[in-house]
Amino acid sequence: AKADDVDQFLREYNKDDQCWEDSERVDDKNQQVVVKKDIITPRVSLIIAGGIEYNVSGSTSIIVGLTFDNGFTNTLKGDGVEEKSEGIPLISPEGPVTYDLKAYSNFLALTVGLLF
Repeated sequence: AKADDVDQFLREYNKDDQCWEDSERVDDKNQQVVVKKDIITPRVSLIIAGGIEYNVSGSTSIIVGLTFDNGFTNTLKGDGVEEKSEGIPLISPEGPVTYDLKAYSNFLALTVGLLF
């Protein structure tokens, strides 16, 4: 798994002063980066769906469907940085305070179509 990557740094941690500083640095090499370690597979979910088809005339039909997808597995991998107010990262003597990223994708989808 690879991705095109451009890095833009909003803040950088100054180890000497032990604080975050605004940054204008941009790494615009647009390079292919291996993202295999950032991808979580498989995504396990429960899908419940139903729908109707109404024949208008001849081979023309209207379809309407409703799908609920309930994800069971975390879709994110990695760490986030705890923040104080105004987006300033929370710092401990060891460096930025981090936490595990978690997200479970659940959605409700409405499908409407016209078949000829």
